[in-house]
Amino acid sequence: RSGRCEKNFDGSANAMEAAEAEMLWKRSFKMCNFKYTTILSDGDAKLYIHLQNLCVYGNDDLIQKEECINHVAKRVNKGLRHVLDDYKKRGITLSEKKHGSLTDVVIARLQLYYRKAIMENIPDINKMKIVIYATVRHCGSTDQNPQHSNCPSGNASWCFYNRALAKGEQVPKYT
Repeated sequence: RSGRCEKNFDGSANAMEAAEAEMLWKRSFKMCNFKYTTILSDGDAKLYIHLQNLCVYGNDDLIQKEECINHVAKRVNKGLRHVLDDYKKRGITLSEKKHGSLTDVVIARLQLYYRKAIMENIPDINKMKIVIYATVRHCGSTDQNPQHSNCPSGNASWCFYNRALAKGEQVPKYT
């Protein structure tokens, strides 16, 4: 090799992704008698729509779109940071150093809880919603207003409050 980059595509990164996917999907059946049935997505539906419109395997074989859970959880983080920035522009601080504030640590915790709620409750979307709301309320709890009624109970609960109650221990105070 001469160390030079050998360009083999003209166009945007999105166009290149679509062209490569189209090539892979079309040749999968011709060369291997294999049909892809599902595409794992980062939330951007352009490639999925492109493949659907191609009808690579005919009109009867619809492609399923699955969301990458890590990307979904990352969007929660991004959305919360957007809220912080929006409020900051209006002169409102949500990230003070007191309990109940929307800090980087709380955002990271909510992202983790959100991902966990999805993973542990697939395919029950209603249960996912309940657990997601429970985590938000959990993170907003205070000593004066504990909000753990929707958190899981028992010795193995991720909720320190309900775990302490189940073990008969004194509930730790918020710091």
